[in-house]
Amino acid sequence: MKYEKNGKFFAQLRKEKNMTQQELAEYLHYSDKTISRWENGISLPDSLTLDKLSNLYNVSIPELVYGERLSKENKVNIEKTLIKDYKYLLNKNKTNKKVILLSTIIIILLIILLIFIYIYFNYIKNTVKIYNLISTDKTISTDSTLIITNDISILNISPIENSNREIIKSIKIYQIINNKEKTILYSENKNNTIREKNGFGKYDLYKLEKNDIYIDIEYEDNIKTIKLKKQMIYSNKFIIPKKIVTTYNDNNLDYKELSKDYINFLLSEGFVKKLDSYEKTEKNINITINKYYILLIFDNGKINLNYINNKEYIPITYNGINKDEIFYLKENEIKNCKKEKCSNSKDYAMYVNYYMKKYNELNS
Repeated sequence: MKYEKNGKFFAQLRKEKNMTQQELAEYLHYSDKTISRWENGISLPDSLTLDKLSNLYNVSIPELVYGERLSKENKVNIEKTLIKDYKYLLNKNKTNKKVILLSTIIIILLIILLIFIYIYFNYIKNTVKIYNLISTDKTISTDSTLIITNDISILNISPIENSNREIIKSIKIYQIINNKEKTILYSENKNNTIREKNGFGKYDLYKLEKNDIYIDIEYEDNIKTIKLKKQMIYSNKFIIPKKIVTTYNDNNLDYKELSKDYINFLLSEGFVKKLDSYEKTEKNINITINKYYILLIFDNGKINLNYINNKEYIPITYNGINKDEIFYLKENEIKNCKKEKCSNSKDYAMYVNYYMKKYNELNS
C-alpha cells in the first residue's frame, strides 16, 4: 500500500503509548475505522492531525511523514519526503477547509430558505384579499368592496341603485352564522364603511370571506332581500407578493364596456391589454383599469378605496392603516402623477379622477 511504511510507524508509536485504536480515536475526535486506515497504510492524516500526533508521540512531523525516527542515515530522505508529501498534505487540508466552509454556507442558506418558506406559507401568503361585492339581482346594482387582511377587515357598501328608480328608505347588511342572522349594518342608503380588528369586533367581518352576505332593501311598501356575490380581485398569493394594495372602485363606469376612444387613450398612455383589463407600471405604481374598477398597487403602506357617482362632487374614501379620510373632489380636480409629483392620498385620489374625467369625456 502507498503509506504502508507510515502505517506501521503510526501503529508502533501508538503501542509505545499503550493506547488502543479506540482510545486514540477518542483523543483525536475521529472514528477507530479512520485510525485503522492510517495504520494499514491506506491514507495519511491531514496536517493539523499530524501536528497533534507529533505532540502526543513526541516525534517531529517530518518523521511521521517519512515513517521513521530521524537518524544520520535517513536525514536527507526525510527532508525530500517532507517537501513532497507534507506540501501535499497542507494543500489537502486547505481543500478540506474550503469544502467544509462551502458546505456550511450551503447548509445555512438552506436553513434560511426553509425558514422563509415556513414564514411565507404561515404568515404572508393570502394575508391580503380584496373582493368586489356584486348583486345577484340584475335590477339592483352596488359597487361595494370587502378587504380581508390578517389583522383587520374592511367592508364598504356604496349606495344601492335599482333599475326601477324606487325610493330606498333603508338597508340592512347581514350574514348567517350557525343558522343565525348577524346584523352588520342598518342604515340609510348611503356610502357606509365598517372597519374592525379581526376576532375583536362585534360584526365578525373576517367571517364574510366564507359566509354569504345579504342585503335587505326597504322600500315604501315592501322589503327586498338580495345576496351579494364575492369576486376576488386581488390576493398576495405569490412567493413575491405585491406589498401594498390601493384599490379604486368606480361605479360611474356602470359596468359598461370601455369605448374604443377610451381604450385608444389608455394605449397612448402606455397601457397594455391583459385579458379584460389594461395595465401599466410607472415609477412605484401599477395601474389596472377595466369596466369594473381602477386598481392602483404601490408601496406606501396604505389601503385606499375610491367610490365615484354621478354627482357634482366625487367622494373618494381613503382607508389608511391608521386613519380614515373622505375627499370630495370636483370633476376638474385632477392630477397626472406621471407628469406631476404625487405624495399623499389626495394626490392619488386626484390621479384616479384624471382617468375618470377622460372616461366621462370619451365614453359619453
